[in-house]
Amino acid sequence: CQLTEQYRMAPPISDLVSELFYDNKLHVANALHSNPTWLKVRQFQFGPIPKNQHISIINVATTPNYDQLQNSRTRMASAETIVRMILEYGSHKTKHNVVILTPFVAQLKLIKQMLNPHKLNWVKPNTVHRTQGTEASIVIFDPVDGTNGFLSMDSARRLINVALSRAQAKLILMFSETDRQIEFLSSISDSVEGQCSNSSFGL
Repeated sequence: CQLTEQYRMAPPISDLVSELFYDNKLHVANALHSNPTWLKVRQFQFGPIPKNQHISIINVATTPNYDQLQNSRTRMASAETIVRMILEYGSHKTKHNVVILTPFVAQLKLIKQMLNPHKLNWVKPNTVHRTQGTEASIVIFDPVDGTNGFLSMDSARRLINVALSRAQAKLILMFSETDRQIEFLSSISDSVEGQCSNSSFGL
């Protein structure tokens, strides 16, 4: 039984998820298109991202590192950019919760370590594996290392579906040029560009 109607994602995010994972059959529930309350909570500015822009791609340096102790990967450039975004454009201004998602435990630990001194209880870093059923106004997805074979597997596609579809209003994708050379991540980037909704932070 394929999902065809959803109540969480703003229309552009829903359209992206529908194109990538649901053969363009997933749509925002009809009753919500004209619901001002539902629309209002999905339209707000986050730093330089205007209120009516729901998907953004942030360009980051490639340079992922392999953590031998944890058998996992980190990417300092994207972790630093995420933390700067949170501190500069965070909930004390937007009053919206943020979920940060990554496939790799080592990257999760790195981001948590960098955020911990700031005691930001409205920011929830997590691995994609553990986020089923959650949602947030803003979702930041960091694939860390698109060249990793795991991200080419069907199971990873399902996890990325979960990651992207957690977002209610803003979906922020941390992509490097190397990430975009991977077929599936490239298809995500191309779809976002096709929506004319992508942007880049100068951070």
